Amino acid sequence: MRAAGALGLGVAVPTVVLGANVTHRGLPQSDLLCGIFLLTYFLIFAYAAYTRTMQLIRSRRELREQKAIAEIERTRSESLLSSLIPSTLKKQFREQGLVPPERYEHATLVVVDFVDLDSVSEQNPLHDWFGVFNHHLQAFDAIAARYGLESLRACGRLYCAVSGALPVTAEHADDAIGAAVEMRGFARDFSKSQHESSSPTLAVRIAVHTGRVVAGVTEARRFVYNVCGPGWSEALRICESIEPWDIGVSETTRGRLTHALPMKPSGAVPLAVRGSLLPVYVLTDNAVRSSPMVG
Repeated sequence: MRAAGALGLGVAVPTVVLGANVTHRGLPQSDLLCGIFLLTYFLIFAYAAYTRTMQLIRSRRELREQKAIAEIERTRSESLLSSLIPSTLKKQFREQGLVPPERYEHATLVVVDFVDLDSVSEQNPLHDWFGVFNHHLQAFDAIAARYGLESLRACGRLYCAVSGALPVTAEHADDAIGAAVEMRGFARDFSKSQHESSSPTLAVRIAVHTGRVVAGVTEARRFVYNVCGPGWSEALRICESIEPWDIGVSETTRGRLTHALPMKPSGAVPLAVRGSLLPVYVLTDNAVRSSPMVG
């Protein structure tokens, strides 16, 4: 537009100044005006081309920045989604916008109770005991993942993981027992090392129970993969019935193990629905050798 305007101006100015008839004397003036016109035209044309090029460069840069921001946000959303719901459910959630609940007749829960967390929190500085508590949770997550268990949200002084739900496996009871033994081994080793340095220590007791549960994604202010049902209530009762550093195993879990482990009876707890009693056993210390401490 600017170049067209300059061209029209260049044609109009000589016509107005020199008139329609240009004499021999007027030729130098005409040449001068034409030179000025051409110079002005090409300057305007060059400026317009430069401006257009800079606009294109700026637009491409902004487009790249927008793509980079979108990729960063997508990665953050994926990471957040992975931290809230199991990775096996992400595709279903993205495609359908929801995850229907599933009922599992035989899933094995591992419930860890930090029995002395309340007293430790009262007797030690906040950052000291909470750092130890968080270190245990991180280690338990790593152990659970190694055995194929799905970690659930820690609540209060309880940590929970489930085996045989995502995915459904035939040896979920063995996987849960192996994870429980390693978790106790880690907690014991860490407690010994902390005790030598006069740092806060946490004792645990662990329940392993196979029962009926419902698992699904609940939505309130955020998405949470949760487990509930009779199996969950029974696992809590088992955990409350055993002593610190014990691993309590229900009769239903014991019956599903592919190889026998030395256990001793430890009473019974009432079933959540049917009202009968569920026998509970405690793993002996030499049942499975604890693994070395997890960093």
